[in-house]
Amino acid sequence: MKKKLIFISAILSSLLLTSFIKTDLFPLDERIPEPDAIVHEIMDETFAILEKRYNIHPCGTGMNGKFEYLELSFQMCDNISQGKVREILFDCSQEFLKRINANEKIQSYLKPYPFEQKNIGIVFFIRDEDNQDVFDPKICCAAIERGVFEYRTKTKENRFQYKETRKETFEQALTKIAQAQNIEPPKETKTR
Repeated sequence: MKKKLIFISAILSSLLLTSFIKTDLFPLDERIPEPDAIVHEIMDETFAILEKRYNIHPCGTGMNGKFEYLELSFQMCDNISQGKVREILFDCSQEFLKRINANEKIQSYLKPYPFEQKNIGIVFFIRDEDNQDVFDPKICCAAIERGVFEYRTKTKENRFQYKETRKETFEQALTKIAQAQNIEPPKETKTR
C-alpha cells in the first residue's frame, strides 16, 4: 500500500511539475498540433515581455482544447497595493489580448475571434520581497479571469485556504484605474 501511494504521488508530482515548465520547450513542429503550438508561442512571447516589464516570473498556463479561454500565471515578489496590482493586471491582460488577436495563424481557431477580456486570464501569486508568504490584509493572489478582477488573502493559521476574496467587475476596475491616474475611463472595453 505504501509503495502504491509513493508511485501515485510521484506521478501526480510529475504532472504538476510539467504544468509549470515554460512552453518554449515545445517549438512549432509535428510533436503537438499546430494551433496548440501557435498558442504556446504567443504565451512565450507574452511571458517574455511581461517578465521584463514588471519583473514577474512565469509559473503556469491554462488553455482549453477549444481555444475559448487562455490563461497565464506569474509569481510576483513585491509588497504591492491593490491599486497597483489592479493596474498591472489590466496592462498584462491588454498585452496578452493584443498578442492573441494580432496573430493571424491562430485567428481561425479562436472561438470567438477576436478574443475579449472574458476569454483570458492573468493570475499573480504574490509573495514578499524575500519570497515569503504574505498574509491578510496583504493580497496573496490577484487575478483577472473572464473579465472579473479578484484579490485574495490568507492567514498564517490556514495557509491553504483563502480568508477573503474581493471582486470587481472589469468596468469598476477601469474606473478605479482612471481615477488613480486622474484620467477619463475608456468608453470601449473590448480589445481587438
